[in-house]
Order: sequence, then structure tokens, then C-alpha cells
Amino acid sequence: MFLALALAAVHFPGGSAADLAKALSGASHLNVVIAQAQPKQIPAFDFDPKSFETLAWDVKSHSGMRIVAGTDVILTDDLLPGKLAGMAEPSTKWKDISTDSVKDGKVTFETTGEERLNAAALEQLKFDKPVKVHWILRDQAMAVKADSMPATEFLTYVAKATGGRFANTKDAYMLSMDTEAIRRRALNLLALRGKTVPPGDESKRIQGAVAFISKVLQDLTPAGFAQVFASANNQANFDIPANNPEYAVLLRQLAAADPTNIDLNALAIRGGNGTVQYLDPRRPARLTVGSNFTAILSLSTRNSGRGGRQPGGGGGQIQLQFSVN
Repeated sequence: MFLALALAAVHFPGGSAADLAKALSGASHLNVVIAQAQPKQIPAFDFDPKSFETLAWDVKSHSGMRIVAGTDVILTDDLLPGKLAGMAEPSTKWKDISTDSVKDGKVTFETTGEERLNAAALEQLKFDKPVKVHWILRDQAMAVKADSMPATEFLTYVAKATGGRFANTKDAYMLSMDTEAIRRRALNLLALRGKTVPPGDESKRIQGAVAFISKVLQDLTPAGFAQVFASANNQANFDIPANNPEYAVLLRQLAAADPTNIDLNALAIRGGNGTVQYLDPRRPARLTVGSNFTAILSLSTRNSGRGGRQPGGGGGQIQLQFSVN
């Protein structure tokens, strides 16, 4: 139940995510976790703590963050750390969470100013079971205001804030990846990456990579997405059989990313040296997707654009590489 004792709107004068966590907790008497993968100052705004609905509306309207679904005060900017996509980031002032923060199965912990907690630090705590954190959740910066919070509830808040799921298993407390939450954050990060590239030749390359990789990640099945992001610096291969409808989908994505060098009608690709190669959809293709926001598309080619390759003879391979870094 949302506890709100204040009768009037509360003024937040602006400040860091930790400042906002303290203000929200003071007005609602609730624990607060804010995950801000792209740390920035939050402008001043007024919020109404009389109900969860009014609080959620005010926070989303003014802070650039949203409250995660549910009735807990868990906020996120719905992004992943920019370093995953080659973006420069300010240094983070990490605050250690010590064993003194956990007493009788309850957590009391607060970040102040520019201090942040990362989920990786939780693996060092002495809970009644070890904590295991999925790699993509580990380095997201969190502002926290927790007072005598049951450990499992605290870990649930951290998991939700960072795009994960909490599970209390027999041997460990698991913070695993929520596939759709991380997919949404990955796509938001790619969109942000596309907006931050300075103009020039490098911009064209990165913009094309952003467009192609975004479409690939969007279209992966949940199992395929989980396979890509199973570990840091991981790569997952997806084979596309000959004459498969997915082949045409990939080519459309490719053409959208680089329309000046892809001719869908002729199934032709023009390389950097001006050489034109003709694709052969009658032979398999392979898509390799990396958790570092890279993709490699390996396509079979035929000898010429007219008459083409006869079945069983000639042809080769072309590899198209995409990276937002």
C-alpha cells in the first residue's frame, strides 16, 4: 500500500538521483531505488505524494525517468551504461555497501550526492545465501534510500531497477536478466547513440550500424536475445537457411541501414572500392550478433549479375560488419 502522509505537493529543488531518492522517501516514508544508467542532474519539480498514481505521473513528467510497473518506488531512465555502445561517460563515485548495512536480514543503506551503488557490490555481502548478478545488471548506477528493508525485498528492488528479475533459489539469490526490459533499454541506448555522433564520415558508419543492429535486436526472439546477452563480449550465431523468408527480412534491414550501396531488386552490394557483388539467396547466410552491440552478416555471392551462378558451381562469401563503437 502506498503510504503518503503529506497533504500538499512537495517541492524537489533539483539535484542528483540520490537527492531525489531522499526527497521521495521523506515524503512517502517508503524505500526508494533509482537506476540511472546515464547519470545526470534532475531539474526542480513539484510532486504530489498523496497516491502512487499522482507520484508516478509527476516523476515521469519532470524527471525523465519512469516508475517501474507495480506499486514500489523504483525508478529507471530505461537505458544501459553508455560504455556498452562506445559512448564517453563521466566517472562514477561508487559507494561500497558493507556488511554493517545488513542486520537481522534487513538492509539499511543510503547514497548521498553523487554516490552510487552498483549491483556487483551485492555479491560481496554476507546474506544467508550468496548473491549472483547477471553481467549486464552489474554496473548500472543506482541511488538508494533503504531503511530496515528485508533483504529479499531490497534485492527485488535492485533487480527491477536495473532491468532484471529476482529469484530466491535453493543455493543463491539470483539477479537475472529480464529479456524484454533489457531489450527496451538496449534499443533506447542505440537511439541515444545515434543522436550523439558528431557529423562526418564516421557518423554515417555509426548511424548505419545503429539502424541495422537496432532492427536485429528488435526482431530476435526472446530466446535469441538472451543467447546474445548471455555474457559480456559474447557472440551468438544465427544461421539462415537457403530461400528462407528471414533472408529477405535481413536484406531489407541492410538496405535501410545503407540504401546507397544496396540494390534489393538486383540483389547487389557495392563495396567500398566500388566493386559490385551479387548475392545468392539459394545458399545459406549467417548472422553473428555480439553483446557489445556488433553484428556480422555473412552472405553467399554468385559470379555475376546476369545468368548468375549455376547450382553447384562458383560463388563466394561477403562479410558485412557493423559496430556502434
